[in-house]
Amino acid sequence: MVKETVNACDELQQSWAKGLVNAILRRFLREKDALLTELDRSYYSRFAYPEWLVNAIKSSWKGIERPVESILDAGNQRPPMTLRINQQFELESYKQMLQENEISFSEPETSLHSYTLVLDKPLSVDKLPLFSEGALSVQDGAPQLAASLLSPQPGDLILDACAAPGGKTMHLFEQQASLKKVVALDVSSERLKRVQENSLRLKIPREKLLLMTADASKQDWWDCEQFDRILLDAPCSATGVIRRHPDIKLLRREKDISALTQLQAQIMDNLWLMLKPGGLLLYATCSIIRDENDRQVEAFLNRQKNSNATELLIEADWGIRMPFGRQILPGEHNMDGFYYALLRKSN
Repeated sequence: MVKETVNACDELQQSWAKGLVNAILRRFLREKDALLTELDRSYYSRFAYPEWLVNAIKSSWKGIERPVESILDAGNQRPPMTLRINQQFELESYKQMLQENEISFSEPETSLHSYTLVLDKPLSVDKLPLFSEGALSVQDGAPQLAASLLSPQPGDLILDACAAPGGKTMHLFEQQASLKKVVALDVSSERLKRVQENSLRLKIPREKLLLMTADASKQDWWDCEQFDRILLDAPCSATGVIRRHPDIKLLRREKDISALTQLQAQIMDNLWLMLKPGGLLLYATCSIIRDENDRQVEAFLNRQKNSNATELLIEADWGIRMPFGRQILPGEHNMDGFYYALLRKSN
């Protein structure tokens, strides 16, 4: 390889550089291990990430699609304030209201979201027209994809596991107003208050939404009526949303990943029993660690190999097609890092 590269200097009419190129390449080969170690260390100082997290991201993504440096850099950028306009309101009219209030915005970078606007500058929600009347919600573009992927149908009984603060719960009703009911489950009663507040603001009929404080890995809350659709936004490392929560770099620990993957597996296995034959489960995380995402789904399908679980391919112009599911890396189309996999339960 060194010889071919040196000889290429002649083809580029830069023969004077042959000695320099030869010396640099041979020194690199002699000192490769030390130089690569120093490069690794530079990640920590340049991007202010803990060593274990850099290694975890490298393990997941080195040599795949995007340089590790760009993933780390995306986590240090300022996130946009993205609005999801309620589909019960007229989009063009709402744009006009923003313009009249001198609130500048842009359309999304892609056609992924038909009712999405990105503010040029963040501002308090009480300054947004008709916020208290339920005309919009603040939600990044990546989690906005969940409702359309789950494709709720009239009369569906849906479980939104780990639902708080309720953005995706509310979006399900916006996508399909004729749902039978959504059960919004969360282990934290305090966080469920946010779901309640959002449901009142968006005027969700009380009989259509059931809030439950319970553990999704257990069944003591379940009345044995199976669900048509289940949305599992699983507890995860949140490594895809570091730009919104930079303290994750300080608070998250390497040992957390193993504990989280065990919990994710428990919840998936448990909720699968609650899904109707023919029903859909959408597994989602805001992680970019593959052990929590496509490898987690692969392990689930292996456990269900002689059962009734199949993956449905997500055909899209966003994200990276993984061996299982689809991954959005931080910054793609100005979205947070997010993962989705859609699973069907056979009849």
